[in-house]
Amino acid sequence: MAAPSNSRFPKRTTAADLFEAHPFAKVYTPDEDAKPQIPEPEDEPAPDYPRLDEVPLHNDHLNPTCVTPFIAELAAPYFADLEVAGMRLPKGLDGPYERKLLHSPVYKHFLQDLLDAHHRYKLSTVDWKNCVAVRASGRRSRQELYKQVKIEDKMVQVGDIVIIARGSSIPNTPAAPLPKNIKDHPGAHAGNLFWFAKVLSIRREDNTFHGQWFEHGSQTVLEELAHPQELFLTNLCDDIKLSAILSHCICRRLPPGERPRPQKVEDETKFFYSLMYDRKYGAFMDIDDKQSSVDEFLTCTLCKARNAEKSKPELIRIRDRRRLLEGFSYLGEDFHYADGVMISSETGLCLIGQILGLPKGRCTGDFWITVRLFGRMTKRMDLDRADGVGLYEDRRLFLSDVYLDVCSTEIVGKCYILPESPEMQLKTWVQSSPTHFYFSHFSKTLEYKNGSSPLIPHSDDHEFILCGYCMEREQTHAGELKNFIDRLSEEPLRVFDPFAGVGAFALSMCGNGSFKFTHACEIDVSAARTIKKNSPDTVVYNQCSNLLLKAATLNGPGKHLTGDLEDLESLDPSLREEGPLPPLPTPDQIDCIVSGFPCQPHSSMNMYAKSRDRQNELFLNTISWVDLMKPKYCIFENVKGFIRYRLGATQDGPHRVAEGTPLGGLKLIMRALVSMGYQARFGLLQAACYGTPQSRVRFFLIAAKSGHRLPNFPKPTHEFTPNNEKQKNSNSICFPIAGSITAIEIKSGFAPMPGNTIKDAIEDLRRFDWKNPHKVYSRQESPGDPPERRGVIKVKCNSETATCCGPSLRHGYYEHPAYTAFQAFCRSRDAADVQHITLCFDDATVERAVNISLAARADYHTLLLKNMAKLLDQYQMIDPTSANARHGFKAGMYGRLGEHEIFYTIVTNIRPTAKQSWVMNPWDHRIYSVRELARAQGFPDHFEFVTDDDQSVTKDNLNILSMHRGIGNAVPWPVGDALSKELIGALFMEKEGANLQTILDRHDRDWLEVHASARSNL
Repeated sequence: MAAPSNSRFPKRTTAADLFEAHPFAKVYTPDEDAKPQIPEPEDEPAPDYPRLDEVPLHNDHLNPTCVTPFIAELAAPYFADLEVAGMRLPKGLDGPYERKLLHSPVYKHFLQDLLDAHHRYKLSTVDWKNCVAVRASGRRSRQELYKQVKIEDKMVQVGDIVIIARGSSIPNTPAAPLPKNIKDHPGAHAGNLFWFAKVLSIRREDNTFHGQWFEHGSQTVLEELAHPQELFLTNLCDDIKLSAILSHCICRRLPPGERPRPQKVEDETKFFYSLMYDRKYGAFMDIDDKQSSVDEFLTCTLCKARNAEKSKPELIRIRDRRRLLEGFSYLGEDFHYADGVMISSETGLCLIGQILGLPKGRCTGDFWITVRLFGRMTKRMDLDRADGVGLYEDRRLFLSDVYLDVCSTEIVGKCYILPESPEMQLKTWVQSSPTHFYFSHFSKTLEYKNGSSPLIPHSDDHEFILCGYCMEREQTHAGELKNFIDRLSEEPLRVFDPFAGVGAFALSMCGNGSFKFTHACEIDVSAARTIKKNSPDTVVYNQCSNLLLKAATLNGPGKHLTGDLEDLESLDPSLREEGPLPPLPTPDQIDCIVSGFPCQPHSSMNMYAKSRDRQNELFLNTISWVDLMKPKYCIFENVKGFIRYRLGATQDGPHRVAEGTPLGGLKLIMRALVSMGYQARFGLLQAACYGTPQSRVRFFLIAAKSGHRLPNFPKPTHEFTPNNEKQKNSNSICFPIAGSITAIEIKSGFAPMPGNTIKDAIEDLRRFDWKNPHKVYSRQESPGDPPERRGVIKVKCNSETATCCGPSLRHGYYEHPAYTAFQAFCRSRDAADVQHITLCFDDATVERAVNISLAARADYHTLLLKNMAKLLDQYQMIDPTSANARHGFKAGMYGRLGEHEIFYTIVTNIRPTAKQSWVMNPWDHRIYSVRELARAQGFPDHFEFVTDDDQSVTKDNLNILSMHRGIGNAVPWPVGDALSKELIGALFMEKEGANLQTILDRHDRDWLEVHASARSNL
């Protein structure tokens, strides 16, 4: 397959003479009146080493997107060139039928009858004859509730689903009038005309019924992609006038994933439902029958839950009859004397304290508690780190003598703190929750100043007590979770990734043994080799996922890939001698599908958006694998730009697409998952909130097959303070109808652990500079190195002689032991090759780079300040018609971030003049190395990136661009780890929740009895 041509872009026709000469150009132009000679953009030189993984990305070279018949039915209106693997489905409720339904005469007549009933409104006759009342007490004090009532000629009873004219969802805003004639509104349907409710109870006193609302599919995040006859139950309820009922709704509840087959014309007026919809999070979940049981109609559990959520948090005193426990209940948690508590702060990191003073008197509003503060060892400058630190340094605290009065509004939640001891199982304790801490030292103050209040090891002399009831309870929970994980590791969840990249997503979930990365498909040769290098037991298919899906569908999972795709072999020439690819897994061999399906068309880095780019379609292949394999769980990832992807868009100029269905890709994925019987939630996650030393917002979707517990998204665990309002709201997704969806809210001052900075991530790696080639400025004209840099290693960087450069092995990989928990994690296993090397550039680029100031936020502008204007000869730096000039010669090229900042989003194009060009090392005269970029994504140092190079290629001619691509496309390791823990937690509660509650209840009884007996013996 031929790679795309590298043709030069024609120079823009500009009116350069209308602009003033750029000041950078004026500095070195001999003749002030002469126009500067503007060099045209240079072609990237073609590499002279093997490039097996240069997979062509033009549509002409890509295989057609292969999908299953079911996905083809859903996607048919928006994609014309899909290849369908397998036989077409029989006529069903999904697909073409639903699109015809809106124009059916029977359906239109049904809507018109409902409109007529609404417009001929009159006071309905309510007949209570023969209706037996049941007295209820509680929310409405004592009153009469009924199970049935006759309205006109219709009998309405508890459990019925009724249709009501649509009102206004906005408080104090009148509803828009409904049309009188459906023919005047061809786009109208049941979802935008009417509401649906389930009758929970009936009240005679004011002729109302208490109803649980349904949401029509078109009013959920599915919007226009919803089926016009599908409803979703919600956890919302209201008192509704009986006179508002227009008609009964014929609506069947079906098992999730089962779709009714229309048999008769009258079926067009029937509805169905299978799942619940959470309006706040845009999530679809299994129905909780306990919340809306018609047998318990005397009390409404929905009202109780909603009122508890809406009510202002208030103090509820806790005191058992024997006065063994005293405390308060707040924010759904019980706090006792000597419990640990997290307190919000003005920064991104919360304070940690121990409750030593409970509120006194009656508290109807805010109240105050007294806490003794703990300090964080990571903040102490007097800590001896000469021997390095451990994996859990960010959980290590020290006890202080600082006390603080805290208002209830500042309470974030509960935490658990243990003193370090030889018997302590630190790993088990810390890994079971991000709110578990330990302490090892004592200091009178939180900060170290001029030798005062030094850290001293904790001893019994420093009084410390804890709430034994809560601590023993939490340790019991942690122990049960560990036992569950140990059992799960014997038969781990098996993971398949159809677009695996270098395998970071799946491998990051396998850290504690609960997951096993069994199968991967990856078309890129280097990435496929990287997976095999780092996960030898994984079956890797170095082939196109479309061809594999076609083979799996035609031949059946578990069979060799022969038949129509006879002898389908690996794209890696070194593996072709092994013959055809191994059999694909069967559905019973896969428990979880994870996939970061290709993102290039959706990325903000892509300046050439195409409406018909075949890569846009590959998410359909991903959900086709779900349709084929039917896994228990799915986790998908993509760039934030995926939510902007429009179905059916048209090309609007060379760089833009327009029209189409907004958020169409997301809606289609959700529609497909719901139709296949999956619960699902989605959202945008900020990687820095989970310990990644990088600002990186990505789209994630979690799905669970019906019957399994749907995991939540992990709560932020690490400090991240948004720089502005835009960054603060960067994790919200806005739908035209469903509104704004925010999966995880970022709150400054709430994180239990400190965030990781550039310094925290890479400071321990060996320092080295590029050697100045002195092609523009001679050694005499260039400023010499300051004394503190004369011992730094200098390496030659020249793209004419090598593709990469770095310090030799005799210098070692590291400057010093790990000083942070992040560094300790990265170095937790020995690494055969740390790959602390950089891409090589031409002499001009190298000379510019080594002359950029080492100050934080320095960039190419500093060359002018150093009187080195002759280095400012690149097109982007001086041409007044360049894109950079149109943006005011903005900062960034050859940009250097400060050591206390976090990395900007790591991308695949790592160059000093790329769109994301803040790539200069904070301490050295060079760009980031491969390992430093990998650390920015959270990769451990033992993870080795393998390229497509021939075995004869030397170490200084490796394909660094391939390594950059693998790193930039990866899911950050800490995010994958956080998602896996959330999934394990959901599985733990699903399998062991009832047993755990029994164990905890027994603990509560035993603890109280033991301590009551001990007190009576005193």
